[in-house]
Amino acid sequence: MGFVNDCYEGSHLLAHMYHRVINNRGGPVTRLMSAGGKSTEDGIEALKDLSELLGVGASKWINPMLLALEALQVLEISSKLADEITKIKLSKPPKKSHQIPSASDLSKKHNVGFRLLECEGIRDIKFDLQDDIRTVSLPQITLKCDSEVVLRNLLAYESAIAIPESAFELAGYIHLMSNILQTPDDVALLRGKDIIKGDLTDGEVLEIFNGVGKTVGNSKPKKECASREVVKQVKQMVEEWEKKRKRYVLKRVWKCMEKKVNNGVELMSKPVRIGVKSLLYLIMIVLLVLEMMQAYRQIYEPKKGRGS
Repeated sequence: MGFVNDCYEGSHLLAHMYHRVINNRGGPVTRLMSAGGKSTEDGIEALKDLSELLGVGASKWINPMLLALEALQVLEISSKLADEITKIKLSKPPKKSHQIPSASDLSKKHNVGFRLLECEGIRDIKFDLQDDIRTVSLPQITLKCDSEVVLRNLLAYESAIAIPESAFELAGYIHLMSNILQTPDDVALLRGKDIIKGDLTDGEVLEIFNGVGKTVGNSKPKKECASREVVKQVKQMVEEWEKKRKRYVLKRVWKCMEKKVNNGVELMSKPVRIGVKSLLYLIMIVLLVLEMMQAYRQIYEPKKGRGS
């Protein structure tokens, strides 16, 4: 029975860890079960109600049944978690493609800052844009040597308790972090903002998010979580910036071409003007020579006639 109790406590601890990460408020744990798990939970509640109704005497035969149902509930959760972990291990990781620039590029090219959410969880991640001041707000995460295993187990737990309307908030957070952490410099940038803590090197932190991020992929749940909404907003901001930059470049190229064309026309018009002037001078000289020849004939030819 000790093993069952340990399993039950472990299951409860995993659920507590998951909701603690999501909310970072340590509130009451909400456990979502599958159809089979829901039936087991209903059976447990029914036996508890029956025990209260019949009194202490009935607890002798109700308690063993209650313990058996609780053990079955733990086994259902453990089985589903094992299936999800197996799927993650056996599934071929999709080709990694980043949907948004890295943290360093966002900071340098797009003037995006990063701010620490001190008392909030990944559900409160947001992207603020006010007066051209862009800020991504992220909660603090402390990473240790076993953090990758913990994250994978929490992702498996999230998949195990998922319903069709689930937002997969932890998977969305991993998706966001694996997008903005592309080089050790990106890790150093967030470490400088106290968003990333722990004794791991920047390269080791990068390996964790790259490795876990491959299992998440670019899936799109029916309900968007805060992290995926931030990815969407940042992507839209970058696309608008690219459009403005292209328009600016085209405008500069057009002005440069227009200037060169005007200079070319001006250079071409100078020889034309010089040629016309030279032609006019030549015509004037020819006319002057003809006038001189005509005057010469008028003066000297009559004299020759009289002399003869």
